[in-house]
Amino acid sequence: MNSSNENAQEFSGGIVVVGIKKQFNISWHPFSKKKTVLEKVNMAFAPGKITGLIGANGTGKTTLFRIIAGILDFDEGEVFIMNEALRGNGRLAHKNVAFLNEKPSLPPEMSGKDILIEYGAMCGWSGEETLDKAKGLIKKMEIESFWDQDSNGYSRGQAVKIALARTLMLDKKCLILDEPTVGLDFKTASVVRKIICEEAEKGKTVVLASHVINDLKEMCHKFEGLENGKNVPSEDVEGWFSDQVRGVSFL
Repeated sequence: MNSSNENAQEFSGGIVVVGIKKQFNISWHPFSKKKTVLEKVNMAFAPGKITGLIGANGTGKTTLFRIIAGILDFDEGEVFIMNEALRGNGRLAHKNVAFLNEKPSLPPEMSGKDILIEYGAMCGWSGEETLDKAKGLIKKMEIESFWDQDSNGYSRGQAVKIALARTLMLDKKCLILDEPTVGLDFKTASVVRKIICEEAEKGKTVVLASHVINDLKEMCHKFEGLENGKNVPSEDVEGWFSDQVRGVSFL
């Protein structure tokens, strides 16, 4: 890649990851050995495009997502969001990035409707404003059919629907989506793919990780790859991806 500033300009309004390194302590002891999860990772995610981040389980995809979302610190390198450096600027990610976790956590003993309203209140919205912002998503994903029920009884798919609505209603410029269609029935998964594509068409930067081949085939404009915590060079990603899925049927 070129210099950090040149890449930030090339992907103006998007996300640029430059030389990111992240280590974790193997145990609680402060002098324990450290495990390197990400090693000098360089990637760029353009606005108006959907980029698929691909790689096997344990390659560091979720760690990278959590760094971009401002949840995790990083040891070396820099992340540029909307042309601004993330290090030392914690509000940057909060302002511009919405993150859907692979395993969405919903408050127990609350209905989906109340979860959305409470989340909106954290953003300074009234209940009416929140439901107005989310009404399109609520209708498309047929959330009203179960949103009065206690979240403890939700299926995986129902929990994902509420979490996705909660994420998208924030209307942030950058969307980081970790396995957005896992657990969804075929019809809802198709609706979610369409919604995500519409978000990119609005000029948003969308990055997703998925092991659902249809997600990658139908939505992504380009791919970035992680293997053993290191990024696959951009010029090799397409061939590498083909090798990874060779023999898999695209249903």
